[in-house]
Amino acid sequence: MLLVEDTAAHAALIRRALDPAQWEVEHVTRASAALQSFSADPDRIVLLDLTLPDLDGLTVLQQLVRTAPGAAVIVVTAREEVPVTVSAMQEGAWDYVVKGDDLGPRIRDSVERAWTKRMKEAEGSLIEQTKLIQMMRQERLQAIELIVRTVCHEVNNPLSGVVALSQLLSRNDALSDELKRLADGINRSAQDVARVVQKLHTIGDMEKEFGGKRLFDIEPLAEPITEPLAPEEKQYSGEEEKGSSSPPVALHRETLP
Repeated sequence: MLLVEDTAAHAALIRRALDPAQWEVEHVTRASAALQSFSADPDRIVLLDLTLPDLDGLTVLQQLVRTAPGAAVIVVTAREEVPVTVSAMQEGAWDYVVKGDDLGPRIRDSVERAWTKRMKEAEGSLIEQTKLIQMMRQERLQAIELIVRTVCHEVNNPLSGVVALSQLLSRNDALSDELKRLADGINRSAQDVARVVQKLHTIGDMEKEFGGKRLFDIEPLAEPITEPLAPEEKQYSGEEEKGSSSPPVALHRETLP
């Protein structure tokens, strides 16, 4: 807290009213010192006397608010004049306390109200920052979703053709055993790529942070691979392809890790 008061008796009374265990009070007697100190730490509550030896208190108030819009300034003065009060509030003062016998309790009440207001503002600011972070996170997840969908689509289209052709070649009796083994190798490599695509389903299982809805659903993108191969898988038997080094494996989700 910053106390700007040039009268020693009033400054002592104010400091006694504030619990030293709760408030660390810096006391200055001139406007110049107050402005310099406040610029270094503008988050403090300021108790400002309007009658200072080097500058008018309202002018000091204007400069404090200019330095930190929304500054927590409580005006303390011996002048109980409505125009002065109105001017101070219009310039941005949070409260106005007139000096008197009950100055201590009124200072405590005003400071507590200012502190409560500052805490509510800080809480509101934190909530807004949290919402902004959540929005940014959601936008980032949506961008990841788009990338995943694009990658799956771009990979699955040519991959389905490679798998289908390699299986047809491995079943072609006109080819030599060596060529069939090569076709099987192509088929296995294509299925390795398919497994990478399948792992993207772990991303597909992620849920949105808001609403509990699935953020990714890329299962439909695997259909071009699995559906054309189902009939071929049903027709295959070990006796029909004795020359093949290994039976072709259809790319069904239940067979892929």
